[in-house]
Amino acid sequence: MKRILVPTDFSTNSIAGIQFAIHLANITSAELEFIYVSYLHASPYHVGHDIEEKTYIDNEKEKSTYLLKLETFVSAIYGEMDLPPKNYTLQVIQGVRADSAILNYSEKHHQFDYICISSKGAGSIDRIFGTNTGNLVSKSIIPVIVVPQMFKVSDITKIVYASDLLDFEIELKKVLAFARPIRSPVEILHFGPDISLVPNEYISQDYSKMYEYGLSFHFEKTNSLHTLLRNLRDKITVMKPSLLVLFTKQDRSFFQKLFLFSVAEGLSFQAIVPMLIINKTKKVDKN
Repeated sequence: MKRILVPTDFSTNSIAGIQFAIHLANITSAELEFIYVSYLHASPYHVGHDIEEKTYIDNEKEKSTYLLKLETFVSAIYGEMDLPPKNYTLQVIQGVRADSAILNYSEKHHQFDYICISSKGAGSIDRIFGTNTGNLVSKSIIPVIVVPQMFKVSDITKIVYASDLLDFEIELKKVLAFARPIRSPVEILHFGPDISLVPNEYISQDYSKMYEYGLSFHFEKTNSLHTLLRNLRDKITVMKPSLLVLFTKQDRSFFQKLFLFSVAEGLSFQAIVPMLIINKTKKVDKN
């Protein structure tokens, strides 16, 4: 964990994401880059041009004004957390859409390990789609940490990794890459219609010994009367993790099924804990 990109729009809604990123950096020595997107209004000239990739501001006075505002905003948050500002940079870019501008910037200009952003108080996972946060989650190749608006920063003492057990070892390595620097144990949560169908390797193998890390498994039978989203919500409420890890990809992955079910049935997953959302690794067709 070396570099974290932290978007803000100067709103109180964005403070939770900033505080979480500062907390992570404080315990891992990661470098933070705080970024603000100045909206670029479309004009007839821009039709047919990829204006969302613009990562500079023509008016230096305007950029200086935003940089000063960003510096003041970030410094105030460090002060509220009683931490000295350190090891961070500031960036102001332009774009028609904040999410697209951030995606282009993060993927083309710097090597970031994570993007950390507030959920902006959408109140439920299904409602963050269509927002800047939701678009970052669904499109970013860089893992995204989504922090609930009202979340209060605390030590990360338990990470729950909700897994469909597909590409398990590949995904687990990515989970551990986040967990090791903060020394948080990882609990793997899997739902299935019949626990007896869980492959024996996940029961018999000592993954804690294999990876030399504190790991434990929770195999839960799916309540057929509820959606996968509802099952997960109920279990997370009991387990009370400091952070929930989910994997997603463009097709109907485990993570996206949660959203589709929640939209269809109007179920609300209250975002009470931060989530680390990572893109699944695409399998290469060797045929």
